[in-house]
Amino acid sequence: MPSWAAALAVSLSVRVGPTGHVVGLGQQESSLAAAQAWVVDLNGGLENVSFRQAGILDNDLPAESFDFVHLRFVRATVGQYDAMVAAAARLLKPGGVMAL
Repeated sequence: MPSWAAALAVSLSVRVGPTGHVVGLGQQESSLAAAQAWVVDLNGGLENVSFRQAGILDNDLPAESFDFVHLRFVRATVGQYDAMVAAAARLLKPGGVMAL
């Protein structure tokens, strides 16, 4: 059974198609490895999905580099709502969408 993050990443990969890319963030290396392994097992792997060990509040992703940031399941675990929204907004391209 995949984690919700892996399942969501796969679902989003279908939406962005072959020209888009989905980046999943997580804190636990073992969870990220399991998610990546599950994605690789799908039809020989999905080229447009990757996972990084980082959090929404502590990552080195470039500003204004995402069209969509999904935080629906993250907000309950971060505990710093305003900081989380500000960090996600930094990642969004102008006109991008944030899902809370």
